[in-house]
Amino acid sequence: SLELKQDFSKNIGHRLDLSISAFSDIEEMTLSREYPKFLNMVSSALFHDDYYNYYKNVGARVSASTKLFGIKLGGYAEYSDQSSLSKTTNNSIFSSKPWRDNPSIDEGIYTTAAVQIGDEDVITISSNAGTTFNYFLRGFYGDNQTNQTSFRSVYGRFGLSLATFSTGYSPMTLDLKAEGGTASINLPVQYQFAMQTGLGIFGFFGTFLS
Repeated sequence: SLELKQDFSKNIGHRLDLSISAFSDIEEMTLSREYPKFLNMVSSALFHDDYYNYYKNVGARVSASTKLFGIKLGGYAEYSDQSSLSKTTNNSIFSSKPWRDNPSIDEGIYTTAAVQIGDEDVITISSNAGTTFNYFLRGFYGDNQTNQTSFRSVYGRFGLSLATFSTGYSPMTLDLKAEGGTASINLPVQYQFAMQTGLGIFGFFGTFLS
């Protein structure tokens, strides 16, 4: 990948980042919360267990991000050629048992765009009590120019952490989270929602353990 990035904060009085990138990448399917890539590499190499499915994505992207009145805003537009990816090996360090095949994606030439409000950053409500929250809302639209179809989705999440009992260190908390979304019925498989999973010692709140 090649990326050019510019910060326009000195010109307009607040931070505005613009970037243009060209890429030829192996992408992970679905919009699931990120499972740590280094941990996935170690798991694949040592235990022959790979969390992700993959596809090939070649194209260019223009993106922007800023912060207005304490609210983070971001978005991008992308043009890409997306194709299914066959596995290239069955071997890990200690095993040669066949890997599963990557599922086929909805291939084609894609133009996509997304806008997002908020992010995963924790926002402090009360620093003394340790009460925090985080949120984001993302809207997504795309066209598959190969088969002349369009699709869209909206997805959001809100999390609240309420301090309960003081322990002398970080207080115990009651963690609440709500998330959900909606999408057109023809949303390509590589953009569909996947149930969040995670390891017990590295997982995120709200994930299913695996």
